[in-house]
Amino acid sequence: MAPISRSLFTLVFFILARTGMAAYVAPADSILAAVSDTVPSSWRELGIEINPEVQRWLQYYSKEEAGLFQRHLDRGAQYRTWIEPILRRHGLPIEIFYLAMVESGFQVHAESHSQAVGIWQFIEPTSHRYGLRVDRFVDERRDPIRSTEAAASYLKDLFTVFQSWHLALAAYNVGEARVLRAIMAGKTRDFWELSRKGLLPAETQAYVPKFIAAVMIGHHPQKYGFHAKDDHQKLISAVRLPGALRLRDISRLTSIQPQALEDLNPHLLRGVVPRGREAYALWVPTELASKVRAFRRKLLHESP
Repeated sequence: MAPISRSLFTLVFFILARTGMAAYVAPADSILAAVSDTVPSSWRELGIEINPEVQRWLQYYSKEEAGLFQRHLDRGAQYRTWIEPILRRHGLPIEIFYLAMVESGFQVHAESHSQAVGIWQFIEPTSHRYGLRVDRFVDERRDPIRSTEAAASYLKDLFTVFQSWHLALAAYNVGEARVLRAIMAGKTRDFWELSRKGLLPAETQAYVPKFIAAVMIGHHPQKYGFHAKDDHQKLISAVRLPGALRLRDISRLTSIQPQALEDLNPHLLRGVVPRGREAYALWVPTELASKVRAFRRKLLHESP
């Protein structure tokens, strides 16, 4: 994911507004042909359509890498109940959930050759710009909740600029400046035409059809030979605690299993609540949040 600046955002928006080139709209019949049942209303906004590029990735996911894709579906199920409400709150289509599958297979500790990290694959400059803390004690790119908030804000900004989910997703992959150069060189805002002209990197040309294929399979997994796993993720709450507390001590004093606390807070690199000017919000199971708050009151000598 390429870094973004507000000044560049403004410039891209201004240039696109002045070009007069209309955003690409998928033909209605290409959307209706994609599935046999009712098409979600958000699919037209996202530009979900069937074409040879999407067919190739449907084939790849469902035949050549079916086992891997099923593992990604299973892993994603545990995060769905956390991610989708964040997407809704930001006004994004909930199908953006599957972008994290394309990016990382929903692996919180995924790292790319370009040092992008987490399920949304943030590089450090962009993560700072969207409010994520990254230092030797904490890497919030690995926090599926905080990183989803940041990714949703970034994607919303990209869509505001490009007014096309195909182009916004391409920019998420390769950077908005590169997409703008492709648009100006190709004199079109049609992602598929930009790809056919070779104006986008090969990885980006594959990125959008991969996402579309993942959405289609996720919408109707049985049709493609997959099964859906129940997403019974536990409810969690944020409890603010002072820095330097060790997770194992919190676990011992609150009856939360150590592994459960680590799994909910994979971004705490040293197993310690990070120091800061303010108390840090730790994720804990909701049913045990009252115990953690009682522990905090005792620690800080607070009144109930």
